[in-house]
Amino acid sequence: MSFPSSSGLVVLVVLAALGTALGSSSAPASDARPAAAPAPQQRISILGDSVMVDGEPGVEAVLDSTGVTQAYRHAFVGYGLTRNNWRLDYGRVLAGDDPTAVVMMIGDWDNAFAAQHPRQFASIVGKVMDFLTHKGAFLLWIGMEPGDSRFINEARRRNLNSIIQAEAGERPKPGSYLPSEPL
Repeated sequence: MSFPSSSGLVVLVVLAALGTALGSSSAPASDARPAAAPAPQQRISILGDSVMVDGEPGVEAVLDSTGVTQAYRHAFVGYGLTRNNWRLDYGRVLAGDDPTAVVMMIGDWDNAFAAQHPRQFASIVGKVMDFLTHKGAFLLWIGMEPGDSRFINEARRRNLNSIIQAEAGERPKPGSYLPSEPL
């Protein structure tokens, strides 16, 4: 039995979660001549680090194939909230995409900071969540995925995810934290 790669798992998880969060927008069947394809009703910005970079093409292809969504890829190898100017970068994304939903997965580049400064990292995560949802976009934040049995940062990964999950639980804005552990 073979299992999908981590990027394949990202695709499956994103599709299941977004389908539940955004609902279906398909029109009822009709005997009339088919109308021109409607403009996408959901605009989904994809943010993250290298794992999301690997998953983006699949997520984008499947979402775009629905005819009611348009996905925009913005993940970047080596991206971290504590090492990049997320306010500037994500401000550009929001202005350009005007998303109805944002899918986010980050992790390894923020692990050390989150372990050394958990309160500061929680504050950053909360600010990012508020920033991404301030115009009403739904935020799906996927936890950093588990590594293999030799993964030396497992304790830090769990810490990072627990901080993100706690902040998501504190937000009144639309959004959800999706743990990656069940995968």
